[in-house]
Amino acid sequence: MIERLTARITNQITTLTDLEINDYQRLKLSSKEKFVAIPYGLDSKGIKFSQGREETRQRLGFSGNEHVVGWVGRLVPIKDCGTFLHAASLLKELSPGLPSPARTEGKDEG
Repeated sequence: MIERLTARITNQITTLTDLEINDYQRLKLSSKEKFVAIPYGLDSKGIKFSQGREETRQRLGFSGNEHVVGWVGRLVPIKDCGTFLHAASLLKELSPGLPSPARTEGKDEG
């Protein structure tokens, strides 16, 4: 694993989440002091939604009692939308009526 080799010569290792730090610790990549999590994205606690759950489901054409599996993200390699598509196809096999919407934005930098 290239991370193991570079961990020896770097001063600090950045991750996006504490969960990633825990994963690397489990793999014994480096000492915990070498890691720092720098989160990105939006703090959803401050977002006010203009519609409630039921109104949104109705607007998107979903009934109130059906399960919906969705993905929102840019089509860039780091987002690994292929994993979602694979999981959605497996779920569709188990539940053929399951809707699986995906909302994307940006260019495919693949």
